[in-house]
Amino acid sequence: MKRIFAIAMLLSLTLSLSLFPSAAETSDSGQIDQLTVAIGSDQGPLTPFSGCSTKSWELHGLVYDNLYEMDTHRVLQPSLATSYEVSEDYTVYTFHLRDDVKWHDGEQFTSEDVKFSYELAANVVNSVNFTAPAQTIQTINTPDPYTVEFVFEEPRSEEIMDILFGCMPIVAEHVYAGLTNDEIAANTALALGTGPYKVVDMKPEEYYHLEANEEYFGGTPVAKELIMPVILDRNSAMTALKAHQIDAMAAEIPAEMMDQFRSDDSLAVLEGTGFSSTLLFLNESRAPFDVKEVRQAISYAINTQELVDVILLGRGTVASPGFVNPNDKLYNPETPAHEYNPEKAKELLDQVGFVDVDGDGFREN
Repeated sequence: MKRIFAIAMLLSLTLSLSLFPSAAETSDSGQIDQLTVAIGSDQGPLTPFSGCSTKSWELHGLVYDNLYEMDTHRVLQPSLATSYEVSEDYTVYTFHLRDDVKWHDGEQFTSEDVKFSYELAANVVNSVNFTAPAQTIQTINTPDPYTVEFVFEEPRSEEIMDILFGCMPIVAEHVYAGLTNDEIAANTALALGTGPYKVVDMKPEEYYHLEANEEYFGGTPVAKELIMPVILDRNSAMTALKAHQIDAMAAEIPAEMMDQFRSDDSLAVLEGTGFSSTLLFLNESRAPFDVKEVRQAISYAINTQELVDVILLGRGTVASPGFVNPNDKLYNPETPAHEYNPEKAKELLDQVGFVDVDGDGFREN
């Protein structure tokens, strides 16, 4: 079951002002002076290679940039890199970088920063998301300040673009050079990037304070200041939003509460594809799940469309039999669809001897 998520605000740079309650005031320049966005958990020291979880990617994305960025349709768009080429044997990826990017401290961004970041991910840190993919790189060459070449020992599909080149933040060599894992782990002073927002202050479990990078190569950020209080309880955050104590919240809204939020003219809800799945796993080493026909019967007995309609109130997508979301660019539309067939399920269970012997409505064995 693929979920369509709804949140009060995406941490994006392209939001229109109509998405926010009236508490956020707009300056003459068209920017919002200050935007208060509640987040549901502490996101750590904002150093990408020390406990950067999937949930914190949006916040990291305000401070750091990747070579390429995924848009809302999971299509890669140029960011720090303007273009790239792949060799005929798919072992060499060459990126051409922007020459107008500066780090938040004013230092110039170059290909050496890119090389350093990938070598850091592969050899120094232990990042769940990036270390293993980075270790597949054989060598990294920087023929000039704005060209970087990645050489792989074996041909690599362009799908590696998604993880290595579309998700991994680039960090500043002059800030990170010479530091050990322990020195990186909780060092808030390392939260320095090229992104649309600079880190002013942060207090664990309480708040993050960011200010706009007015020289950002991607355009003028929406708000001059971002205040991001950590509100652990979602209901408390929703109450604060309705009371206009905060301007927005970055949290998933339960399907049953969507209409309640939509009925408030001062609020707006953004809907989008979450690309997450609800999966049912069976332990095939234990009876009766070690019998193939039983597993097939369970599949035939589940009405996934009804799950979407009842549990998610229709705000979801029926999943494919695999891991790839039907809305994902990698999804093969020829993938066989899940079949809901209770009669087929009963036939399979009968075939392998799981029958209702005493007529009490439960299959024995």
